[in-house]
Amino acid sequence: MSGRIGLLVCVTVAALATGCTRDPEPASKVSSIDAAATFVGSVACSGCHAGEAEAWRGSHHDLAIEAAGAGTVLGDFSDETFEYFGTVTRFLERDGQHIVQTAGDNGEVAEYPVKYTFGIEPLQQYLVEFPRGRLQALPFAWDTRPEGEGGNRWFHLYPDEQIAPGDPLFWTGRDQNWNYMCAECHSTQLELVPSRQ
Repeated sequence: MSGRIGLLVCVTVAALATGCTRDPEPASKVSSIDAAATFVGSVACSGCHAGEAEAWRGSHHDLAIEAAGAGTVLGDFSDETFEYFGTVTRFLERDGQHIVQTAGDNGEVAEYPVKYTFGIEPLQQYLVEFPRGRLQALPFAWDTRPEGEGGNRWFHLYPDEQIAPGDPLFWTGRDQNWNYMCAECHSTQLELVPSRQ
């Protein structure tokens, strides 16, 4: 999964529409666009669209989703805690991995390694991977604004409403499933895996 998707969508549409030529060529020299065009990645387009590629590089679209790591996770995982309706959640880092200890779908507190970051400013959310590539969005987000602007803190996405296990809005429920709710608009070259009952 690539976190660098914004430019790709725009450039791909433009490339397919124009055939990626700068100057019109006689019809005999322009190859037809293959109806079964495939994903080629942003590098394939940046040679002809250097300005667009440079403007996109480092943008919010470029950094929208990335593998969790030291250079991508902005939240405070230095054994910080957050209480939400009596459940204490811990954010910690162990052996270079970002971990959230929080209640799961059975109500019991367990450890969940963060797989991906989602967003960069003014907040960053975190995705946990379950079997078969199912990604769930944690209900806690990091406010990336400076502390003087009210940021640099953890907050719950539903601060005044207790969302309990079993509720579709609970973080392990279907309405917080990235694959189902977010992936189609926030990823490129999406491939859905059929569910096995």
